[in-house]
Amino acid sequence: MCGIIGYSGHRVAVPLIMEGLRRLEYRGYDSAGVAYIQDGALHVVRAPGKLIELDTKLASLNVGGALSGIGHTRWATHGLPNEKNAHPHRDTTGHLALAHNGIVENFQTLRCMLQGEGVTFSTDTDTESLAHLLAKGLREHEGDMLKALSWTLAQVEGSYALAIVRLEEPGVVYGARRHSPLVVGVGEGEHFIASDIPAFLPYTRNVVFLDAGEIVRIDAHSWGVWDAATLAQVHRTPQRISWDVQAAQKSGYKHFMLKEIFEQPRVVADCLAGRLDPAGQGVCLEELAGMPVPKRLHILPCRAVGHASV
Repeated sequence: MCGIIGYSGHRVAVPLIMEGLRRLEYRGYDSAGVAYIQDGALHVVRAPGKLIELDTKLASLNVGGALSGIGHTRWATHGLPNEKNAHPHRDTTGHLALAHNGIVENFQTLRCMLQGEGVTFSTDTDTESLAHLLAKGLREHEGDMLKALSWTLAQVEGSYALAIVRLEEPGVVYGARRHSPLVVGVGEGEHFIASDIPAFLPYTRNVVFLDAGEIVRIDAHSWGVWDAATLAQVHRTPQRISWDVQAAQKSGYKHFMLKEIFEQPRVVADCLAGRLDPAGQGVCLEELAGMPVPKRLHILPCRAVGHASV
């Protein structure tokens, strides 16, 4: 249930991104980070724990010159919930930063391939393989980001919502999705991408819901959507959202309980993503490696005490 926001426009980006991440806190997280370009350099600031820890780090930095950037709240899947595993992740040159929701099911294969080409990994996450793979794609496609993204995503198995910034394109944010949600906010002199509408709802109610297998590019004055496989541009008309912030958090459902009921198939699929072994017809649980094979499995529900459902 990680949260993503990307922004490009006329406002100072980092405080707006942090504000958007706070609106996504209901999704749950254990670390957070931002990436932005300022003074000709790509900056990534990350912290474990709640957003207050990231706020503390940012308070000592001058971030007033950045008018675009991305932010992420992470719920750990691969790797401990510490600073090095927090998003966004960079490639080895430090020229691009990437935040990711979802699971890269073939990340071990990608990791081994990239390590064989001399790439050094600095985290335990599946996401870092995407950053290095995209950097490879950019080299092989002469810096054309759309072509590099198309090439990269064709090699990825699993689910993703991505937000990407690149030093060579200040003011531009890219996104892509498969299975994990990503929505575009269309404003005046500013545009957004986010994993959920509340992240940018105070600034615009005009939204575009990306379909699976699509790429989006935003800057302050334009936005566009492409099919990730063919790179054919896709025409989209923004929809006007009438929800308030609380209703948006419920995705239009009358109350949270109803929303959670209808989310159950997706939640089960997300939990199993990256853990199924179709070839061996089994389930891979790295967390249980070395333990005796259980003969019986108990599934227990839990309820968050004090959480309002309406």
